[in-house]
Amino acid sequence: MLTNRELERYRRQIALFGEEAQERLASAVAVIAGAGGLGGARSPSTLPPPASGRSGS
Repeated sequence: MLTNRELERYRRQIALFGEEAQERLASAVAVIAGAGGLGGARSPSTLPPPASGRSGS
């Protein structure tokens, strides 16, 4: 069941596809593989984590 916040956030998608479809999307899992081959700008979620314990130079 979607929360009130989720219902508000996804109201346009729910209007098109229904609440059941949105619940299935909310519980889905996605894997991004080979994002480096896409060219252009990348989403922050696909960037590697910063190196820990190292300074800028």
